[in-house]
Amino acid sequence: MRCVYCNTENETGSKRCRHCGMPLPGKDLRDRKRLRRPFLWLFWLVVIFCAVMILILPRSVA
Repeated sequence: MRCVYCNTENETGSKRCRHCGMPLPGKDLRDRKRLRRPFLWLFWLVVIFCAVMILILPRSVA
């Protein structure tokens, strides 16, 4: 696991960086990116849905 402060490679399971002593994150950063992916899909799905609805729904004329 890499330290986010000094970019030093540390052993898996370490609590602190062996170079700078800063606390290491609990999970690997790759795990966070994997969790973010479904939210991006949902976001773009909502954006596309709204764009289609704007084009399809009739406009009211006052």
